[in-house]
Amino acid sequence: MSGKHYAHSGRAADRSDWQLLPDHLQATATLAAHRAAPLKLQATAHMAGLFHDFGKYDPAFDRVLSGGNERVDHSTAGAALLYSRAPAGLRGVAEIVAYAILGHHAGLPDRDRTDASMARRLDGFRDPVPPAITAAALPDLGPVLRELVAFRDGKTPGFDISVAARMVFSCLVDADFRDTEAFYARLDGTRPDREWPALAELLPAWRAAFDAHMATFSTEGEVNGLRARVLAHVRQGAALEPGLFTLTVPTGGGKTLASLGFALDHAARHGKRRIIFAIPYTGARIETTRGNTRSPRPRCRPLTETRIEAAPQGNPAPDAPVAPFPSSPRKGPSSTKSLPPSGTPAPPPPRTFCTSPCSRGTEAGVVRCLVLCQGRLQCPTTLTTASP
Repeated sequence: MSGKHYAHSGRAADRSDWQLLPDHLQATATLAAHRAAPLKLQATAHMAGLFHDFGKYDPAFDRVLSGGNERVDHSTAGAALLYSRAPAGLRGVAEIVAYAILGHHAGLPDRDRTDASMARRLDGFRDPVPPAITAAALPDLGPVLRELVAFRDGKTPGFDISVAARMVFSCLVDADFRDTEAFYARLDGTRPDREWPALAELLPAWRAAFDAHMATFSTEGEVNGLRARVLAHVRQGAALEPGLFTLTVPTGGGKTLASLGFALDHAARHGKRRIIFAIPYTGARIETTRGNTRSPRPRCRPLTETRIEAAPQGNPAPDAPVAPFPSSPRKGPSSTKSLPPSGTPAPPPPRTFCTSPCSRGTEAGVVRCLVLCQGRLQCPTTLTTASP
């Protein structure tokens, strides 16, 4: 060994084009902090980035980069270091960062009870990193504590901290992937296709296309008239302050397109950076994909996994004052064009945002930097304000 430590191998036998591990850790931390800035979790994401690949200081990992077939767990070392260095009152804070580090390749782990849980991985960990390197690592959890205390709400602290953990995980996965991608792109002399316009630039054309699309639907007949009322009511509510909104409308009431109209208007009114559809069931996913892909809008790709966009709570929009819909649309001249026919050929399967955090960090498009992985997190509801 040359005394240097590497994150990724290149092509040169003398390692002149290999990526140095400190460079990768710092770049990932910077990118993760940038992604977390809108959530005000920069310090937490930065800490996760600095220690996510700390286990690559293990001499065995250097042998792997040189072609060895050893199995090296490089994601546990950073989590274990943070947890072991944290004072007793800050162990809960360290756990939040540890969750992201432990899961940045395999997905968020459960807290306990399984062989791959956080508790068992930390309990059984034997640090292979040279002691001098471990001793020089001095994580400061004070800024992380202050961010998490500010992020949580007094009414739902456990839920809020679990969201923070998932968002930090998301930012770390994205940052790790992006820096690794950029490194290999430089080796290949290529440039990743990541230049997408901001949502604000796209909204005028999208809203105009949506209006033109909705103008093709008839408002004649009872069902079509009620659908038009639902749409008008929802779009009027888009002017309300950002928060949590509900829309209760019977099946066939036009919720898919109405919700899209609300999203476009609400994003334009309040300068939102993302529009994210979170759809729980396969049938609803297919229906929404069909409906939304029929509305002309450039560069918008359907997703298949749940997302969360953090926003302050506000007054919920009132439910649309409509009567129950008939079980089936009326037949006859009054029932002309309504929603897209169910016989419309299905589009190609929607592209997945990130089903494997170890292989992809984002889906190109205006929706990015959000990966939610189902782990049985048990996040602390109480965070001490003691300084580390």
